[in-house]
Amino acid sequence: MIINIIEPKEVTDDEVLEFFIHQVALELPFEQFVEYFETKDLGRIRELWREATIEWSEMICAREMDYSDN
Repeated sequence: MIINIIEPKEVTDDEVLEFFIHQVALELPFEQFVEYFETKDLGRIRELWREATIEWSEMICAREMDYSDN
């Protein structure tokens, strides 16, 4: 299936964070997504990528702790 995104869409920080968590989980590089955002927003986008990386790491640690309890 091919999807073309051709129109800009206003999204919230939470939506971007959720999107990034999925990308981090797939181990995709940040540089792959930079072009999706306006240059003026890149500072915030980098910050959200860092937050997604931290959140994903915390999710993995919590899952590993759950498995070690069994």
